[in-house]
Amino acid sequence: MKIYCFGNLLIKEDRVAVELARKIKIKGVKFVYCSDPLELLNAKEDEIFIMDAANVKEVVVTSDLEILKERKLTSLHDFDLNFTLRLLKKIKPNVRVTLILVPMNLLSNT
Repeated sequence: MKIYCFGNLLIKEDRVAVELARKIKIKGVKFVYCSDPLELLNAKEDEIFIMDAANVKEVVVTSDLEILKERKLTSLHDFDLNFTLRLLKKIKPNVRVTLILVPMNLLSNT
């Protein structure tokens, strides 16, 4: 099983998923750091697990993509994980996506 981890390593609050993935070890789980959401379009799995920082108070595990805030696309800078997941569901409608959203301040004391 793979869990794709997203985050900007230059921004403390946004890199929490990547830092968390480096700290925990789970037998049979491989954490994969993704710097580009488009990598998901090449995923071969029928179920994709994604871990990312979010503005949540506690860890949220959901398959409801509507939980992600939709933004208006005005430039390639806005081509984010949310947009990519919506595109993925259009290209591969049978793929299941599970989001693991972790609070931005989860590791603030480390």
